[in-house]
Amino acid sequence: MKGFFRPRGLFAAALLALAAGLSAQDAGRPDGTEAPAAKASFAQSLAWSFRGTLMIFPEENGLKGAPMPLLPSPGAALAWRFWGPLEAELSLDLYFTHYGYDWDLGRPLPVEIENRSAFVLGALTGLQIGYRRPLGIGVLRAYLGPAADLRLVITAADLNEADLIKDDPWGAPMQVDAVRDYFWKQGRWFFPFAGAGFDFPVNAGFYFGIDFRVWFPAYRLWTAEDLPPLEGWRFGPALRISLR
Repeated sequence: MKGFFRPRGLFAAALLALAAGLSAQDAGRPDGTEAPAAKASFAQSLAWSFRGTLMIFPEENGLKGAPMPLLPSPGAALAWRFWGPLEAELSLDLYFTHYGYDWDLGRPLPVEIENRSAFVLGALTGLQIGYRRPLGIGVLRAYLGPAADLRLVITAADLNEADLIKDDPWGAPMQVDAVRDYFWKQGRWFFPFAGAGFDFPVNAGFYFGIDFRVWFPAYRLWTAEDLPPLEGWRFGPALRISLR
């Protein structure tokens, strides 16, 4: 996709824009480490955070595809601090990459851009319960919950005419259909996850934090596929900025 999506540039621009926007906000917000006061409104118990994640998709496919995609992923979350150290959080993380379908292995593979057939835009949407604990110079966080990887699968851009033959198993039309069917069947969109992080106070209004999350390919429990040990797992180290 020449000149359209440039992951590193988009990722850096998103983080700079978020930092600039947050620095202009009013710093007067609750610290979120204790239960909201009785007279506090529901809106005052909500807190936004913005995150930049490096999505790691381990892949064991020999020489058939990309070895391990590393995908910059902008994201955001809205937390409801409903009682003491507990919060419920809705999160969204976006990523994109290219896939092909390997008929011998019977599953999609991430591929280098020159071997692309399908363009995949993923939206990892999570709903988790979190625990916050003040600890020394900041706040320790731990959380877990269900997530869905909502993947839009379309034909990659700028393909040659020879790649668009409809009845060719190695052509983009059949590849894209096979990738889409695989991702959406048998619950392969379901990824429970867990994570932990630490927030450092920047000023009266904001935290700067680090995160690490792991997504579990739950569908492996009920599909009869013979998959490599790390197939389907996701790992996500991240930096984040959040309201206090």
